[in-house]
Amino acid sequence: MKDLINPEDLVQQLNAVQIFEVGAKTAQPIQAKQAKAWYENAHIPTAQYVDLNQDFCNLRTALEYQYPNETEMLHSLEKFQVDWNKPIVIYDRENHIWAARLFWIFKAFGHQQVQVLHGGLKAWQQQNLSVSDQIEQPSPSLNVAELKFDSTCFADIEDVKKVVEGRVNSQLLNVLRPEVFRGDEVRYSRAGHIPNSINIPFAEFLDETGKFKASIFNFVAQFGLDLNREIMIYCGSGITASGAALALRQAQVTSIKIYDGSMSEWSADPDLPLQIMV
Repeated sequence: MKDLINPEDLVQQLNAVQIFEVGAKTAQPIQAKQAKAWYENAHIPTAQYVDLNQDFCNLRTALEYQYPNETEMLHSLEKFQVDWNKPIVIYDRENHIWAARLFWIFKAFGHQQVQVLHGGLKAWQQQNLSVSDQIEQPSPSLNVAELKFDSTCFADIEDVKKVVEGRVNSQLLNVLRPEVFRGDEVRYSRAGHIPNSINIPFAEFLDETGKFKASIFNFVAQFGLDLNREIMIYCGSGITASGAALALRQAQVTSIKIYDGSMSEWSADPDLPLQIMV
């Protein structure tokens, strides 16, 4: 099953899939309120709204948007009455990273039929397809989830330390903006990037229309990324990294891990090294 679906294909399947709109930056109260209001005003018919600061996330940590444990996942699945045997389509209103995050969560817990709407709501509206202001109430699920969590979808801080210390042959991919990577702009507790990291800003994975590039093989090689080796991706808190993970899946990369703690966790520990480019 392809990871991406186009609006013209989705419109033919509205009654056969479960659709979720994922709000952006919902850990920030003002943005959370705005994201919910946009959904309520106009969304793809039958779509339910997901706030990743409240659902499909780890509620036991101060870090934002971290992946849930099995209990938290089951609670969210029950809340949204997710039918585990029914295809799922996810979209957002930005650059795919929020939809990709929920995609990655579903994949990590074993769902086999998940897709992201390529181009998001913008692409849907560009096709003049209908939107709705009807707030969807989940229908009772027909099939309960049998979760099989794949821990290889994620890296933890100890995994990253092994790369930094040269104990494993994995690659660290930083997908933040260049000025943040270099240390010119301080976005987290400390400036800089994790040693031994390659920087490919997430925007590089998108074309001029905001969709994923048809091919990434040439440009990632220019940045020094080897698609045949394991890649651990990080950003600020795992969201943008999820967008890059989805892009890499389109290139058939088979070994991808998201370091969920990312710079939020790593930079908060003064004993962990960071590099600044002068």
